[in-house]
Amino acid sequence: MTRDIPQTFWRSPLLPGVELRSTWQSRQAYKTHSHAQLSIGAIVEGQTRCVCNGETYLLSPGDLIVIPAHAPHSCNPVDGQPRSYHMLYIETDCQPALQIVQSESLFRHYLQAIENLSSQAVEALLAALPAGSVQPATLRPSSLQLQETLLENLVAPPSLD
Repeated sequence: MTRDIPQTFWRSPLLPGVELRSTWQSRQAYKTHSHAQLSIGAIVEGQTRCVCNGETYLLSPGDLIVIPAHAPHSCNPVDGQPRSYHMLYIETDCQPALQIVQSESLFRHYLQAIENLSSQAVEALLAALPAGSVQPATLRPSSLQLQETLLENLVAPPSLD
């Protein structure tokens, strides 16, 4: 029990940048917030109302939600009824689009990935998301300029000056 909510957290020094939170039979509501990591959630039982980018999504068992890093959102129980879910937080260079995924096979893939958490399982899960849901992060103009300079001559890297 964390803050009177039946939930567990999983972290490992062998897999930095990945955290799993599983919450069971919770009626806890959350104010709008964001996470610094990519979040992928799976609804196990009950329903969740998620508000992100001004849009409301009703999530049911078997649904996955992909929430981009830093995207303000709230995910709350419907009519105060309990719901259970898993949230996987991943520090990644990929910048996904917000997406609701309703796929029985991908849901099973997600459950297998969180059961056997490893870098390979996380990479396979990201690769299994529908095309277009995960794109490389957009770089700032200064980073694009630096990248361009570095790629101009890969044999002789530029000096620090």
